Amino acid sequence: MSVNYSIFVKKPELTRTVKLALEQILNCELKLGKTGRRNFYGVRLLGLYINLIDNVPFSDDVIRFSQYGHQITVDFINGAFNKSYAQDLEQMASILIANMLSIKLKTE
Repeated sequence: MSVNYSIFVKKPELTRTVKLALEQILNCELKLGKTGRRNFYGVRLLGLYINLIDNVPFSDDVIRFSQYGHQITVDFINGAFNKSYAQDLEQMASILIANMLSIKLKTE
């Protein structure tokens, strides 16, 4: 079973503020990228793609996505190393990044 991990940052944080905080946490620069018509900031780090997307593209459902301004995705890079660790790595990285962002930005 495939699981996707995302971190959502509450509004009204500016993209620049979230990007700088994430760069400090990861200790590397996020590069501007584009997929389709959507821009994002991303980096390849420790076998993961970590991407910052502004304007969360989801509609409200069980989760009220409208209260979040940014999404950070954490995805395993196929071939980076043994795939049996992929889900554990994505989960742990997501938890650590979310916790550190919460403290740094003083938000949930």
